[in-house]
Amino acid sequence: MKVKHDASGVKPTSLSWFFTGSWMLSVAPTVFLASILAGTVAGGLWWPAPYEPADLASASGSADTLAIAGNNLTLALSLFVLSAATAGLGAIVALFINGLIVGQLAVLLIDNSLGSMLLVGLLPHVFIEALGLCLVSSAGLLGPLIAVRLITQSVGPSATKAILIRSVALTTVGFTLIIVAAVVEGHISTVTW
Repeated sequence: MKVKHDASGVKPTSLSWFFTGSWMLSVAPTVFLASILAGTVAGGLWWPAPYEPADLASASGSADTLAIAGNNLTLALSLFVLSAATAGLGAIVALFINGLIVGQLAVLLIDNSLGSMLLVGLLPHVFIEALGLCLVSSAGLLGPLIAVRLITQSVGPSATKAILIRSVALTTVGFTLIIVAAVVEGHISTVTW
């Protein structure tokens, strides 16, 4: 039996917004960003950092932009795969942990009168990097979305193409933001202890 779809390629249902993937551009990045922010608050308020400022002294001001970009792109690719494999839940946990570390670091620096290092060393790049990680995590939801589409036969070829385009766009913008954050981290927001 052939399933009928409307002009946009979507079988008319109350879940059309889900099957077209339009939520990937707004809801998913917001959930992932909220996870990072919740981790940052939790790290700042409830879990003290397990290290002292002296432990951070090895992070001197000469940062290698390529190494930073490589590390962050590896993290982004891992989040993409984790998001695809767990329908986003694994990426939410991983981003929460990332935020937890950021919150711990922020409180550690402020408590030790090193707030200027927070302003110079972390804030110039952390928002760009976090947004890039959230966008790539959102793009990773393409796999589960396509699986649901295949099982329910709720989306036609034109909507599948739209989902793929959204995913590629999210991944491209996310990776670009991560590279920009690495350049900022390597050349602008470096801290010499």
